[in-house]
Amino acid sequence: MANVAQLDFTITEMNSYLRKLSVLPEHSLAGKKIVNLGDSIFGLARAPEDISTSLSKFTGATVYNCAFGGTHMTNHPSAAFNPFCMCNLATAIATGNFSAQDAQVNDSALQSYYPEALNLLKSINFSSVDIVTIAFGSNDFTNGDKLSNAQNLYDKDSFEGALRFSIETILTAFPHLKIYLCTPTYRFWITNGTFAYDSDTYVNTSSNLKLPDFVESVKKIGTEYHLPVIDNYNVGINKFTRSTYFSANDGTHHNAAGRELIARNMANKLF
Repeated sequence: MANVAQLDFTITEMNSYLRKLSVLPEHSLAGKKIVNLGDSIFGLARAPEDISTSLSKFTGATVYNCAFGGTHMTNHPSAAFNPFCMCNLATAIATGNFSAQDAQVNDSALQSYYPEALNLLKSINFSSVDIVTIAFGSNDFTNGDKLSNAQNLYDKDSFEGALRFSIETILTAFPHLKIYLCTPTYRFWITNGTFAYDSDTYVNTSSNLKLPDFVESVKKIGTEYHLPVIDNYNVGINKFTRSTYFSANDGTHHNAAGRELIARNMANKLF
């Protein structure tokens, strides 16, 4: 029979163990497969410096970075970028036919990592994937894409229509998947090396929209399809904290601290 000292030690150790269990999601998704789809917020930094690698570290899951910088949720005005936008990737994923992407992947307008990311995406058996995250909006906003089309709810030239189309296309082919929608992230603009304005206040005059309008659209569509939404806009990054999470000359793409913050936020929402 254990003496009192041994019993106290055992209880202390047990409490410590229980506290560790409550700190989700450290390795809580071990054995799971996650595919990150998105734009340059995910795609620009490459492994092991990218959000996907940090997400794997925090969850224990195998995470695939299949994001393509410069892309939209919607159709893209550029023939080179268009096949890699979410609404068109959804069709490729659902059918397994990546001929449209293969035809453009070596276009000089695209970033050099596109072939690597496409080959990775083509290698994935989505029947064995557990989770897909969809994270677009920043480029749709800056391009002046419309949010919706009341006459065509699946209009791939509108943000909400393209997202609806993507969700339904993927889930029709792979109904076992758990899709998480991710909002766009906070960003700011620099003029002559100094802060000029940020996404809280900047209105795109071609669409009369602000980036938070796209954040709310993601939440709206999540509710419509009963899908979980990960809010990556409201994670503590703002005009006062921006220097911690961005470099001095880039107000769009996060530095290592910013990427880790987003990965932690996502990890705590995934299950």
